[in-house]
Amino acid sequence: METTYIEIDSPDKHLSDVLEEIPSNVILYKTLTGIGATYSEIKAQRHSIIIEPNVPVIIGKCNSDKHKNDNLLGVYEGVTTDRIIKYLGASRGKYYKILTTPESFTKVEDAFLIFNGKIYNTCFLLIDEAHKTIKDVDYRSDIVLPMNDFFKFKGKALVSATPLKFSDPRFEENGFSIIKIEPTYDYAKEIDIKPSTNILREVWEEFGWMPFITGQDKDRPFFIFINSVGIIYSIISQLKLFDKSSVFCAPKSIDKLKQNNFNRCYENWDIERMSQYNFFTSRFFNAVDIELDFKPYVILVTDVYFAEQTMFDPYSDVVQIIGRFRNGITAVTHVTNTKYELPQRTEEELDEFVRTSEEVYNTLKTFYDAAASKGARVAYKAAMDSLPFNQMLDIDGNKNWFAVDNYINDALVTGYYRDVKSLQRAYEQHND
Repeated sequence: METTYIEIDSPDKHLSDVLEEIPSNVILYKTLTGIGATYSEIKAQRHSIIIEPNVPVIIGKCNSDKHKNDNLLGVYEGVTTDRIIKYLGASRGKYYKILTTPESFTKVEDAFLIFNGKIYNTCFLLIDEAHKTIKDVDYRSDIVLPMNDFFKFKGKALVSATPLKFSDPRFEENGFSIIKIEPTYDYAKEIDIKPSTNILREVWEEFGWMPFITGQDKDRPFFIFINSVGIIYSIISQLKLFDKSSVFCAPKSIDKLKQNNFNRCYENWDIERMSQYNFFTSRFFNAVDIELDFKPYVILVTDVYFAEQTMFDPYSDVVQIIGRFRNGITAVTHVTNTKYELPQRTEEELDEFVRTSEEVYNTLKTFYDAAASKGARVAYKAAMDSLPFNQMLDIDGNKNWFAVDNYINDALVTGYYRDVKSLQRAYEQHND
């Protein structure tokens, strides 16, 4: 895809200062978090549907004083099609500004169909934090459901500060291009990598509890990002932080914590819920605005032995987490262990693996289609289901390009945690 570069020369400038409005058929690589891409679309003089990856983002935007006059409607679980229809009817003379989760997007489509039958030529569709369609599709398959209708919209775009490579050929077929925002000032943040064979002890030291650490403010708030409520609860319980901690996570994780008699857990961020130690799962890695009157200490925790989902991608996850803090941070530390047994493959090797896996799958499918008996079909089907490529298909049995991209991205990230040098090299490459 053709790439256009747009420079931005100051951290005080926003997207609207260098781009009047987001054009159609583009992937906007905004490079910087918090430069107002969503804000720009909400203020744009057109009807908009903005797909956000998680509910806290939508609630935060809808409750923001910045948008109290912008006719926003948040659509997520519990918001009915009837509610959307009523909103459309009450919005005559105003621009529609609908923020929805991917899973609730079909309710928006259904509401328009009932209301006036028009959506694809009426609204501009923006997929915010577009890298999440790749990052999350392995455990959240419905996140890519809007892509089935995305290309039907006359006006459409994707935006992310950290977009991953999209292999879906429909982008090329629909004439998509890339717009990349290029800061001309130094915006890099220093990351302190702390390799450790004892994660709990290292986190303890980062909190400044060890006797040889002196002169630190014991009451300073910490913001700790760990994509495992099991590890979070272990830290809280073993360090006896029950009355000094808050956990921000998904509803199912809240239930688990409350079963262990920990009640300071919430599905949405609010400064009134802040404690000295604030723990966040991946629900809060992207798009949520955390506005504070101080610059916090941020700690990232990875334990590849206990929970592989705690591995952070230096290119996307880490950048996004730092970007949550709109007034900046004091320092960020990544506490992690490594595991030499983890496979390490290049992108070229992974591409070849996917191609070969697809060929093997299609060969078996040919035999399955031509099988002369039920027993043979059962045998071929069992073999097909056991192949890696089976995980890269959608519910209709078609190739899911986002699942393919997810497989390659996950495998690359896993390889970073084989040893400390590989992880450091990944950070250095993504700072280029």
